[in-house]
Amino acid sequence: KERRDQHAKTKEMRAEEKHQQEAIDRLLVQRAARELDQEYDKMCEQKRDKMEANLKLVHSMQEDQRQKNEQRKLQVEEELRKVREYHQLLQEQQVRNQRHIPQL
Repeated sequence: KERRDQHAKTKEMRAEEKHQQEAIDRLLVQRAARELDQEYDKMCEQKRDKMEANLKLVHSMQEDQRQKNEQRKLQVEEELRKVREYHQLLQEQQVRNQRHIPQL
């Protein structure tokens, strides 16, 4: 009878240990799942931040290009204005020169 009691106690202790180990395992699995979720959220946030930074960079580059194009356009317009003025000056000079040429 004592052996049976000892065996029952041992069996009960093992069942309790198993139950405690299962509870610990469940907690560890829950913690691992939370950590994975947090890691995934962090990764998504980093990816979003990187995409936002890239988008800002693209917009900045587009704005720089637009400004360069505008500057080039203004420069071309200024050069054309100078060429027109120069041609007008040449024509006026030619007209003045023709007036002063004595007729033979």
